Amino acid sequence: MQQFVSKDNPLVIECFDFNSSGNHVLIGKLQKSVADLEKLHKQKTGANFILPSSAQHGYEKVLKGQLFVDQFCEKPLYSFIDYVSSGFELNFMVAVDFTASNGNPRTPDSLHYIDPSGQFNAYQQAIMEVGEVIQFYDSDKRFPAWGFGGRTIDGTISHCFNLNGSASGVEVEGVQGIMAAYASALNHVALAGPTLFGQVINNAAEIAGQSLSYSSCKYFVLLIITVKRTYNCIYFYFILLLCRENLTSKLHLSSYSFFLFLFFVSNFSSF
Repeated sequence: MQQFVSKDNPLVIECFDFNSSGNHVLIGKLQKSVADLEKLHKQKTGANFILPSSAQHGYEKVLKGQLFVDQFCEKPLYSFIDYVSSGFELNFMVAVDFTASNGNPRTPDSLHYIDPSGQFNAYQQAIMEVGEVIQFYDSDKRFPAWGFGGRTIDGTISHCFNLNGSASGVEVEGVQGIMAAYASALNHVALAGPTLFGQVINNAAEIAGQSLSYSSCKYFVLLIITVKRTYNCIYFYFILLLCRENLTSKLHLSSYSFFLFLFFVSNFSSF
């Protein structure tokens, strides 16, 4: 309801005849508020679609096709602040893009270039700006950190490798640990591709699932930093995946929340 402000605000619902060519044909449309949809559900009645008027006919045609609401459910949607203020322990995780589209790390125009003067590249900026805020809400300050899309030292392309180079431990100590692991990985991992971070999300969800063995409430934050190729800029997937129900059904999880959040920064601007 936060998006609609009020249950009485109208929503336009359109029904199309799908075509694989992409030229979908409008069958009909109707306008109902959330309150109207709730009423349809309770009364188990349908609402007729209407075919809008055309220049030739000049009138709307009421169709026999109807919209029925099989299920209607309202659930509270909590914000990040709600979880933190309620005493949830924060767990921060990060993943970095090692695909070739970042450019050769040894050249200044690369998004992975480590400037000898100490000026941060966009990846370092993201890690520092986000990590330094989040770490104050993470009690142990031990952060799982991965890379993806790179050719590791054994010659294989990995879509989820430990950023610290360890074969067993994925965690690093604090934000400076992430920064050090990232800089070290650039010397041992060759940029490759493609950009696939499904494994990263699965591994993060697996770590979150392990929290079920403890009684404390957890709030997991995964920051995925990758390239947006269209504009040659860094794409920060600190993406909202707050899909408690979806993760629960898939992984049988019920006592944690998983949060990703999205923002952008170009290669030529700063935070």
